[in-house]
Amino acid sequence: MRNMHRLAILLLFLASCNSSESSTNSITEQTENTIEMEAPEKIEEKKLPLESFTVEEFPKEINGCACYYWLPDQSEKFIYVDDYARTAFVKIKGHFEEMEIYDVYADGDVIQQKCRGEHWGLTVDLKKVSQMDETSQYAGTLEIDGIDGTSQTLDVKGECGC
Repeated sequence: MRNMHRLAILLLFLASCNSSESSTNSITEQTENTIEMEAPEKIEEKKLPLESFTVEEFPKEINGCACYYWLPDQSEKFIYVDDYARTAFVKIKGHFEEMEIYDVYADGDVIQQKCRGEHWGLTVDLKKVSQMDETSQYAGTLEIDGIDGTSQTLDVKGECGC
């Protein structure tokens, strides 16, 4: 009887070891599957539909002194305008987005400024290329970033003056 009892305990012990190994394998497989499912997918860079506009379309807040920039091959169509102070505008998806100019660095012929809006951030890096009367001409880049990961960097030309 004692031998029978020992044999039963031994069989239970062996069965539990095998069950534990099976359970461990199952957990490992689930973890591997989970890891595969959670692996980040490659995200494609989205482009913003930044639109050009004419002088006649400038927002009413632009009155007097201003900075305005265009793509090098589109001198009469603008992609950025500001009031030469604290407010900038770009046209995205058919309407003007107002942005606050919150950081400006100007040193000699170099201007860098950062703007922020509700859904976009903007960085402008420019270098003065010439001066005529009351306006200064610039060339550089304009980078616009959306909160959803969209980003666009463009070469621009422009001028600031009154």
